[in-house]
Amino acid sequence: MRRLLLLTLLGMGLYAHEVRYVVSETNATQIFITYGDGAPFDYEPYTIYAPDQTVPFQSGYTAKDGSIVFVPNSSGVWRITAASEDGHGATISYTHSLSSVQAPQTHTRLDRLLLGVGIVLALFGTWALFFSRKSK
Repeated sequence: MRRLLLLTLLGMGLYAHEVRYVVSETNATQIFITYGDGAPFDYEPYTIYAPDQTVPFQSGYTAKDGSIVFVPNSSGVWRITAASEDGHGATISYTHSLSSVQAPQTHTRLDRLLLGVGIVLALFGTWALFFSRKSK
């Protein structure tokens, strides 16, 4: 019993340095920006504004290939501005309508705890079953 209590306490300490992430494949919008000569507009700052909003929805730097990826959360006209320090830039208006995209499934801490307890009980039950048959 003491070992179980010790394992439980040690397991709870593991959450102190926990980092969570979710990998999901959704219907993201990807925009490629290039200079006039076809070279990618790479590593340049951009800002995305949701429809009828003045606060940025997302900001960052374009990728090596000049791409910007985001997942719109509302329908309407989205505004993307990208500009380099030397004056090159563009303001893009993009009309998006929401489709039925399924939200990614995530598991809560309680889900994982219940799964762990279930696995431990199943292993103990299997162990007990085998050792109780050998005794007879």
